Amino acid sequence: MIHIIRICALFALTFIASPSLPAQHSCSYTVDRLDGDVYYGNVFVRGADASTFVDLGYGYGKDRNHVYRFGEVLEYVDPSSFRVSSEFASDEAYGHMRPGYGGDCCHDGYGQYDNGGYYKTSFDVFFRGREISDAHVSSFEVLGDGYAKDSFNVYWNGRVMDDAHAMSFESLGWGYAKDPFHVFWRGEILDGAMPSSFKVSRDGYAKDAFNTYFHGRKVRR
Repeated sequence: MIHIIRICALFALTFIASPSLPAQHSCSYTVDRLDGDVYYGNVFVRGADASTFVDLGYGYGKDRNHVYRFGEVLEYVDPSSFRVSSEFASDEAYGHMRPGYGGDCCHDGYGQYDNGGYYKTSFDVFFRGREISDAHVSSFEVLGDGYAKDSFNVYWNGRVMDDAHAMSFESLGWGYAKDPFHVFWRGEILDGAMPSSFKVSRDGYAKDAFNTYFHGRKVRR
């Protein structure tokens, strides 16, 4: 009972001392160095080393052995070189409860347009724990809706889009994107769409000079 009261008190103090917490849309890590325990919100982080654990913000943390995202280990990520930038922790990554988790903390729901799945170290770029082998770290940028690019390639949900041109590629919202030659929806070419006149309105609707589209499908007139 005393142990539980101590945990609750520590979590309450963390919440009170962190006025920006609601703005981040994610929980904080609570480190009980006395008992050697680490919690992400009310979820126990198994295997975490409390003596070296650091809360990096945006749901990330690390100790001397591992990097964690929403309380779970990111495999093959070197904690010594790992840093967090708000560019790789967009609000689009939050706001979903992951099935199987209790409590009131926000976890990444791995939604179909989640750009928070991208993260990088000093040497590598990852998407949801999988290394993107061809990515160039120095020029890598997240565009939103699952899209990202570097100086040479464009990516959707971590895979290379072979027909996209990185220099002129832009994400338009609602899963749509374009370059001077193609319009894309969820990483695939939208057949027949004209990039020169293509515009996205709202709620999944878009149009070009000849057609209207809804969630990547042509709307019959």
